[in-house]
Amino acid sequence: MASLTHISDFLGLRKSTVGLLCMVILVGMGERMAERFLPIYLIALGGGALSIGLLNGLDNLLSALYSFPGGYLSDRIGTKRALLVFNIVAMFGLYYLMRDTVVSVAAFGGAFLWLIGPSTNFIVAFSCGILGTVIFALWGDDLS
Repeated sequence: MASLTHISDFLGLRKSTVGLLCMVILVGMGERMAERFLPIYLIALGGGALSIGLLNGLDNLLSALYSFPGGYLSDRIGTKRALLVFNIVAMFGLYYLMRDTVVSVAAFGGAFLWLIGPSTNFIVAFSCGILGTVIFALWGDDLS
């Protein structure tokens, strides 16, 4: 156990540093996971080498330009607060992406249900409302 403490002291690993490392790795995985398939998707859409090169070039340019406001804000308010601000901004972007995706799926689902029958939308919405009420009635106390 003493050697583990010695190694962590040598590497400068504190709880906050390890937490930050884990966050950076997880956020980076989330950002870069689908990015590897974009050139293949562009080719499937009929794009050529020029469109793939423009995609990669713009990605590099925007990544470089994104660091300037981060550095400026970090100098002004400190690194911890700047990291917090940029993560909150990223979470709002993720929230709107998820919200728009759910709304789009619901809109297509509503159109499909309308094709089945005009009253089907009402029946499904009523059922979802009843199901939500039952779930809240059974487990709502745990939310406090």
